[in-house]
Amino acid sequence: MSRRSTQKFTRLNLVNRVLAPSQLAVRDRSFAVAQVLKSIGLLGVLLATVAVATGAWASRGPAGPLAYAASFTAAGLIWTAGSIALLMTGLPRTAAGRTNGAMLAILIRTLAPLAVLVAFTRSDSPLAAAGIAGMILVHYFVGLVAETLLTVRLIRAAAPNCPDSSVAATAAKSPA
Repeated sequence: MSRRSTQKFTRLNLVNRVLAPSQLAVRDRSFAVAQVLKSIGLLGVLLATVAVATGAWASRGPAGPLAYAASFTAAGLIWTAGSIALLMTGLPRTAAGRTNGAMLAILIRTLAPLAVLVAFTRSDSPLAAAGIAGMILVHYFVGLVAETLLTVRLIRAAAPNCPDSSVAATAAKSPA
């Protein structure tokens, strides 16, 4: 080991010895919360971009400017469901908790848009006439791809901090 890497290792050991285990957990917890909030922000930016593009495309038809409202409503719905899903997956401390969170996130991510989709198709709302059903589907599929990638990133980032995880060993072996 070089002198510089030895000094760095010694400083990290010193920090870990000085901080109590509860303080280390708080530091790791704040990192997890920051990662989840960053993922939620990225999802929001992506869905807002898709909402502008979808609204512009749909506003050329008979719906007119109301298509923008329908597009942003669909994006807001998908962002809300996706944010809850990312929170449920990224915040648990253990690997089992993250797995359970991911399974429950699938349920919320699927059922919330489906329930709203059914409600809008059975109503005479102006948003239904503007084509919100199709916009919900477009935003859902774009959000699903983005959430899946963000969830994998959250789980990989949390893997080294989780001692009971076989994911930690796998993440340590695989090139990131």
